[in-house]
Amino acid sequence: MKGPALKAGEDAEYSVVVRQLPDAKELAFKTLQTYSDGKIDRWIELGEADAGGHGNEAPVLKLKAAAPGAKPVSPSPSESASPSPTATPTPTAEETADSSSPQAADSEKEDEGGLSAGAWIGIGAAILVAIAAVVFAVRRRGETQQ
Repeated sequence: MKGPALKAGEDAEYSVVVRQLPDAKELAFKTLQTYSDGKIDRWIELGEADAGGHGNEAPVLKLKAAAPGAKPVSPSPSESASPSPTATPTPTAEETADSSSPQAADSEKEDEGGLSAGAWIGIGAAILVAIAAVVFAVRRRGETQQ
């Protein structure tokens, strides 16, 4: 996720929306923080006992048990009754959490500088208006000459 530059010492805030939390006790959000001078902080350590205490630990969200009466969300219906095997493995809860991190997702996908969908829709609408104007002008000119 990109955003405006922050002043030194100011914390970035963002929210994460999930349909249903995984059946886990905690979620780690591996995060990359890039500075204007090109320096990168990697908040990716998982706080394991053998890590030696060096590096930056990833932010961790501790999960509690579901509220009484809460019902799990049923999985989305599949496209076919017998799913075909895929070449790419299904991501684990941890991998899903990792890609949910805005900074990590931003570093994984470089901005290609392409136009957004809204820009393409606007360009298409402008072309249609131009075509309609030309057709109108040609028809009107044909009526005045007759």
